[in-house]
Amino acid sequence: MTISEKTKRTAHALETYIENNLGSPLSISLLAKEFGISDFTLKKIFRTAFNKPVHHFIMEKRMQKARQLLLETDFPIKQIAAVVGFKRTTAFFKAFHKQFNISPGALRK
Repeated sequence: MTISEKTKRTAHALETYIENNLGSPLSISLLAKEFGISDFTLKKIFRTAFNKPVHHFIMEKRMQKARQLLLETDFPIKQIAAVVGFKRTTAFFKAFHKQFNISPGALRK
């Protein structure tokens, strides 16, 4: 199945929006409203364009950014957690370890 140009454009715009707003709350309903589409359409775009659910896509982007910040800056881990959208550092540690099988502190060393 080929992806329509409209779906490609919307998917790219969604990806850019997510990358630029990692520290903000990002939900299906918020994204759908922001882009003027239904929740169902949003989910379908993610399945078609990225082959994964919205939540997984957002979490991967958050973890990629966190990894980059850990390796390229000396920001405290608590600050990095907040930058990528985590209110609780413990939740960030758990998500990071799940994604990379290493703790943020161990990665930085």
